[in-house]
Amino acid sequence: MIINLNRPNYNAWTISSDSYPGSESIESKIQYFLKYALLAVSANNAQPWLFSINGDELLVKYNETKMLPVMDAHSRSLYIGIGAAIGNLEIAAHYFGYSLSIEYLFHGVDVVKIKVFPTRNVDDSLVEMFSAITQMKTNRRKRLDLAISLHSVKKIETVLLKSKTFYRLVQNQEEKEQIGDLVVSSIRYVFSNTRCRRDLAKWVRDNYTHKYDGMPAYTKGIPDIPSLIVPLILKYVNIGKQHATSSKRMIISSPVTFVLGSSIDSLRNWVSVGQSMQKISLMSISEKLSVGIFIGPIEFEELREKVVSCLNLSFAPQIFLSIGYCSRGVEHSPRHQLQQILLS
Repeated sequence: MIINLNRPNYNAWTISSDSYPGSESIESKIQYFLKYALLAVSANNAQPWLFSINGDELLVKYNETKMLPVMDAHSRSLYIGIGAAIGNLEIAAHYFGYSLSIEYLFHGVDVVKIKVFPTRNVDDSLVEMFSAITQMKTNRRKRLDLAISLHSVKKIETVLLKSKTFYRLVQNQEEKEQIGDLVVSSIRYVFSNTRCRRDLAKWVRDNYTHKYDGMPAYTKGIPDIPSLIVPLILKYVNIGKQHATSSKRMIISSPVTFVLGSSIDSLRNWVSVGQSMQKISLMSISEKLSVGIFIGPIEFEELREKVVSCLNLSFAPQIFLSIGYCSRGVEHSPRHQLQQILLS
């Protein structure tokens, strides 16, 4: 399916740097930066963020209606998604000469307070990532048998080193096979559990959807007509075997997989990992690479311990990114418009 980006639930992707309100108030500029923030990735494309502007300050909240009580019982994915939105915000603000000062709150639904201020510092890597924001798509297709250049890998690693994110670079085929098997185990568990399937089904959309969030079936390679019944099938039928097979194929065919993590599990660390995840995804896209993001084995303690063991990790793993070249691209997913996520 070819998506018409002029549709209301897709036209957030058409934002252009030409529309930057350079002569207007700081509030107008922050609103403009938020249009890039809302293009960030999130689990099931739930887009769990809300924003409130007060002068040069921005309050970031999580949206309680976007929580995944079964699939994301600890809210790890929720906070990683909010971190990804902050990552986009930082990149967009930096491109137009502004920096962010972040105060972590974690009071109720309040996550962080951000002050936006002018800066003369220039980070070339952030500037490079900016144009990739509107190209951001997660692609879970099988990768081409092409190596990634050392130059591209180093650029991605530099982003992680700057952010002080714990990470492990996986290129060994045996280790990729092990990760793939753990992902298969997590998917089989999810799809064999009725509560998990129903939690997931809430976020699966048919290809003609008019909703502003969720995952259209074409993101899983499902054609238009069959997509009309996919949410219903998912709710009542275990189709995990097919999904597990395609996910493992992506992982073992990817030349590079990054495991991102933190010293310990904490809300602040999850937000930070989300920022890093978004940045290295954008750096990868700027290098013409495709990115697949997955978290399954992290959500189940037994599988998470196996991840730590088989990769000999000295940190708490939080999310995986499989990176490589794909012969076929994917379409954008729907996104909220600014007025839907901006509180008065």
